[in-house]
Amino acid sequence: MRYFPELHLARWFKEKRRESVSVYGIERAGVKQVTAAYSRLAERLGPLDAVILIDSGTDSLMRGDKPGRLDAVARRCLYLDAIRDTESYFDLNLRIAQFRAANQAAQRAWKSLPM
Repeated sequence: MRYFPELHLARWFKEKRRESVSVYGIERAGVKQVTAAYSRLAERLGPLDAVILIDSGTDSLMRGDKPGRLDAVARRCLYLDAIRDTESYFDLNLRIAQFRAANQAAQRAWKSLPM
């Protein structure tokens, strides 16, 4: 079986909590397709109280319009504009690599924290 953390989550709820929960997986793709997939899920499921993301790498793809603490995290995603229109997972990775290569000189050197 391929790597599928959503299956483990569904099994955990079934075994530990005796609950049957819906868990959805979204295929690796570009930002446009993933955004569209989330929109289709929201339309299908109706109003949502929360969306829990598991092992999806989305922490680096948050936008700056999220309320509260996520604002600071979203502002740190410097390459969001560069990846917004990606069509495929390959294109997404390529754009991130290009951004990092172009901005490598601007990156700060690693510093150890004093103990």
